[in-house]
Amino acid sequence: MKYSRAIEIALLCIILLMTCGGWYIISNSMQQLKQDVCTIKQGTSKKQQSLPLQQAQPQARMQRLSIVPGIHSGQLKSIIKATLSYFSVPESQLADWTRLLLLTAVAESDKGRLLKQVKGPAKGLMMIEPETERDTLNWLKACRPELYTKIKDIRIPAKLDVHECEYNLAYNFALSYSVYLMRKVNPIDKTAKQLAELYKAKYNTIYGKATVNGVLKKINVMNIKI
Repeated sequence: MKYSRAIEIALLCIILLMTCGGWYIISNSMQQLKQDVCTIKQGTSKKQQSLPLQQAQPQARMQRLSIVPGIHSGQLKSIIKATLSYFSVPESQLADWTRLLLLTAVAESDKGRLLKQVKGPAKGLMMIEPETERDTLNWLKACRPELYTKIKDIRIPAKLDVHECEYNLAYNFALSYSVYLMRKVNPIDKTAKQLAELYKAKYNTIYGKATVNGVLKKINVMNIKI
């Protein structure tokens, strides 16, 4: 009986030791697992931060791009300058006229995001109305025949069911430049705000919905240097 009792006590001690040791091992394993998970999360976060913008933050990138619509500003400037040079604008005035026409494109169509007015007759990058086009061409023919000849030369006749202003960028800029000439606008040595005021007064006019502050805000949001 004594030996039997001693054996029972010994077995009980062994079971207790095994149980306590098991919990200790399990506890340590759980702690190690938590540390491993944290390490993996930190490594993934660092990897994502080091990825290119288009991989790590696709939504943020799309939001950033969504506020810069239309045609690339630098490429538009090249076409504007080429058109103005063809119209014999002096080299010393090219930069200021280019600034005014680029500002006009931003204000009117978000640099070509729209090619025709949603609710209205205006067409093209510069949103020129048919009546304005007709009056401008008549004025050129009567008062500036040399420019009238040039504007005819850059036209692209096409049997399309769209207005020429919707596909001929040079014609857009030539007409807009002529509108400003007809309305006696001088953009030389003007600030961005002064150009916006000229645009509103002489191009958009009191009948248009654009505002000077609205135009300046567009320029700022699109990060365009005027």
